Amino acid sequence: MKFRPVLPLVVLLSAPLANAQTAPVPPVTPPVTAPAPESVQFTTKLTPGSIRSYKVTVDQKGTLSIPGSGQTMPIDAKVTSYVKMIVDKQNADGTYAAHIKLGGVKMTSNSPMPMPPVQDSYEVKGTIGKDGLFTADPTVDKKPGNALGMSPAETMTGIFRSLSAVPLTSVAVGDSWSSVIPLPLDPSGKSQIAVTSKLLGVDAVTGDRVARVQRDIEGPVNLQLTEPMPLSITGTMKGSGVSKVSVTSGQPLQDDSKVHLKMTIQAPNSAGNGEQTNMGLDMDLTTKVESSVADVKPKANAK
Repeated sequence: MKFRPVLPLVVLLSAPLANAQTAPVPPVTPPVTAPAPESVQFTTKLTPGSIRSYKVTVDQKGTLSIPGSGQTMPIDAKVTSYVKMIVDKQNADGTYAAHIKLGGVKMTSNSPMPMPPVQDSYEVKGTIGKDGLFTADPTVDKKPGNALGMSPAETMTGIFRSLSAVPLTSVAVGDSWSSVIPLPLDPSGKSQIAVTSKLLGVDAVTGDRVARVQRDIEGPVNLQLTEPMPLSITGTMKGSGVSKVSVTSGQPLQDDSKVHLKMTIQAPNSAGNGEQTNMGLDMDLTTKVESSVADVKPKANAK
């Protein structure tokens, strides 16, 4: 098909416009380029001898049930403790020898479920890696404790491990990264909790930058406990939270999170005849971590 006859018609119709005043052409505004998302490079720069103090509150709410019996028992307890992360020295490989000291551990309960007494102080030695993770020495992270047999030392170690996983490469606002946190007291090694973190934003503070990080955690739980009694705990945990992390030290400054536990607990029955009792646990753990004191040098006589 040919369109040549149309061309004269277009010329004819446009002829009157040839003598008309040409309207000024408005200036072309260049497109606005959105600024690149702010990025950060986390580091783990710690000062040997420095101390950072935290207040940690864990609310436990849920139910304990015996399958098939129709019996349930509410759980409503709160554990408050004061935690110090103390950096002992820098190792030759760039990691840090450190230890966590827990003091002022208090447990209150509004449920009829009996709560065993807890010691008010613990100490866990370990290593802070280049990714900010605190790994406890397994030979000392075994102390009796709360209603589930998990000690406050193990509980707090798990909390800080999930908070402190920072990427080794630069990340921009909106980027995500993943890490895996093994739970203690699992001889099978199957209790690997997946943590997916996302950088929400970065705030400037005096002498540092603070990253706001969203965390989603999920994974299986398989714990074999011996104290205060032999217990087998299997199930799942899933939750999320938002934390503030120092870009310079890679250490947590604040966190608010909620984790749901759905587990089966197997324990010796009260008759002592060697038979086991199965119980179901459905519980929410709401955790709040507050950094109460910035990094400071301990006094010469501090222990």
